[in-house]
Amino acid sequence: MKLGDIPVVMIGPGSQPPEEDGAQLEYISMPSDMATYTAPRTPEPEEVENLLGAREAMRWLQKTLDDYRDGSAPELANISGLDAANRDLVNQILGEGEVSAQYNGDFRARIQESVLAGVWRTFYLDASDRITHDLLEVGPSPYLARLPLGGKTADQEMTLPDEVPPGV
Repeated sequence: MKLGDIPVVMIGPGSQPPEEDGAQLEYISMPSDMATYTAPRTPEPEEVENLLGAREAMRWLQKTLDDYRDGSAPELANISGLDAANRDLVNQILGEGEVSAQYNGDFRARIQESVLAGVWRTFYLDASDRITHDLLEVGPSPYLARLPLGGKTADQEMTLPDEVPPGV
């Protein structure tokens, strides 16, 4: 077989006969903007050398993660006493993961998973949505997610409805 033995077939726009009704093939427009990953800005060592509170919080986190075993009790650290610069560094290091939740019961709280699986931030809020307590948690789920729900704890089996509520 030679290259000339292979038939050349036209493909692509204009290669097909027009439709009898004169309709033109129209393509869906493709997205023109694309969100891409941007790595967080890494501070220079001299910018963070005096942020001892953030450093101590990260030491606690490292030790807790090293010591944590499946089935261990969750560990919590109150980092509410950190000043704004130390808290900003902790926020930058931990980032935001995919899971977040809100607790609205006797008090209000916002829960955010970090980029590290099993590391959570829980922010207890006052009536004006200001953070009153900032907790760093290590465990499979945050403490508030394990509180009783409808008379059952998160560890007990719950029966889910067969149908999804309207609008979900």
